[in-house]
Amino acid sequence: MIADVKISISELAKKIGISQTAVENNIRWLKSNKIIRRIGSAKGGYWKVVDVTGDRDFKQSSGKRRGFVLRTNGADAHGSIGPGHPFVVLRGSVVSSGIMPSLKSRTPNYYKLRCKLTKDGTIVNGVFTSDCEFASPSAASSVIAGRPSNGRIDWKTADGRSLKDVQEEWRT
Repeated sequence: MIADVKISISELAKKIGISQTAVENNIRWLKSNKIIRRIGSAKGGYWKVVDVTGDRDFKQSSGKRRGFVLRTNGADAHGSIGPGHPFVVLRGSVVSSGIMPSLKSRTPNYYKLRCKLTKDGTIVNGVFTSDCEFASPSAASSVIAGRPSNGRIDWKTADGRSLKDVQEEWRT
């Protein structure tokens, strides 16, 4: 849930630890994708969230691209993948609020990636501001869950099938 909060761009940048330019770029992107809209004047107004997740239709022309969900440790993420394509986490996906020490100790590259995505504004206040490609489903699930994760097992279809099961089906 997103609370109504009125804060200046410079205050927001300082609070979340990214540059004011990164905040402004994210606002432009959110506005252009109709996720936020301005209420009131430029000086006295504020941005209002219109839609964060919305319903997504994962069916592509190939018919093989599939949608997956990851719900763990407070995370609620949506992603998609197709044969021969990278795993994509969809904008509006929510990451876990905490990071387990094992993410840093056992998978330091995934820890660094989560920090980078937060710093560059891809993840703001725990929410992906844009669709984001990952090198693997496990990279995506580990970044989102805040702990080491086997993405082929942890990403599930709406009917509860694992990504591993779907990929095996694609091979036949």
